[in-house]
Amino acid sequence: MRRTVLQNLALATGCIAFLVGAAIVWRQFTAGPEPAFPEALDRDLGATVIADTNSLPAFELIDHQGQPFSQARLLGFWTFVFFGYTSCPDICPTTLNTLAKAVARIRAESQSAPPQIVFVSVDPARDTAEKLAQYIAYYDTTATAVTAGDDHLLPFARSLGVGFKRHDENNSKDYLVDHTVSILLIDPKGRLYAIFSPPHDATAIARDFSRIAAR
Repeated sequence: MRRTVLQNLALATGCIAFLVGAAIVWRQFTAGPEPAFPEALDRDLGATVIADTNSLPAFELIDHQGQPFSQARLLGFWTFVFFGYTSCPDICPTTLNTLAKAVARIRAESQSAPPQIVFVSVDPARDTAEKLAQYIAYYDTTATAVTAGDDHLLPFARSLGVGFKRHDENNSKDYLVDHTVSILLIDPKGRLYAIFSPPHDATAIARDFSRIAAR
């Protein structure tokens, strides 16, 4: 079931390399009945294949160019999605760097359209469009960074089983954010297909993606 997989996702505490079960955040942000979510484990893959049969619920975010980002931007492409924030001290930059290397390897080894990278900021107060544009371009100039207010961001995160919590109670500008650190793979029909749990390795991600896309 969906929750079984997602409760095993790792959680980064302020993007420090200290991971705890994502079930803590999942329980905090999830409401309503548990959705059906079949899980198919493949021993040949490091990723956990979900192969959901339902498209993601409608959502509306804003990209790093100030343009709307909705389901339509996911259709027709495989998409790697990673949640984080630009002030993250280590896990986010490390993961994005690894993901960019994986996609570069996929581009070099395949003649098919490469997967796109979408970085979702869970810190909209500090991550402006300008800041997101500069940040994501450092890793991959073709990648997209998106965010939104919590009224849009929280439902989108929930639909993917992602949790996050900002430690901004004291109004400090240097607060940290806990968030799920797994990489999610969305298929060309806009459905969650697989989860890549940490530790992340560019070669392994590229290999697993190639096997998944060839099915």
